[in-house]
Amino acid sequence: MRQEQQWILGWATILGCLWVGELCAQKLPWPIPGSILGMILLLVFSFFLKGNWRTSIRSVSLGIIPFLSLAIMPASAGILNHLSLLKTEGLSLLLVLILSLILGMWATGWTYQWMSRISPQTRPKQQTKGQ
Repeated sequence: MRQEQQWILGWATILGCLWVGELCAQKLPWPIPGSILGMILLLVFSFFLKGNWRTSIRSVSLGIIPFLSLAIMPASAGILNHLSLLKTEGLSLLLVLILSLILGMWATGWTYQWMSRISPQTRPKQQTKGQ
């Protein structure tokens, strides 16, 4: 499969999962955003994918990772619309932010260690005494 076809298939899969997630968020009474539902759907869907599907999603993902920080910009600018809320609830927000950062770092480390144990590809290489 050519590079262009991989990108089209990858983008179609990612955006399709996002669309289905948004549709579910509108139709179901769950308090979960559509983008999160779409990401969960993509995760579940990825367990059943083989060959070109996985390769295409991987190539799109690796292509957009360097630009992921741009997704934070609108949220950062949106904070300016809620300065009064920030003044009244700033300390609570700061505590929640610190707690979620610590929990996120713990979950990332735990997931990496768990994946290292079950997957030989991610297992760190053991060094011998002679090296």
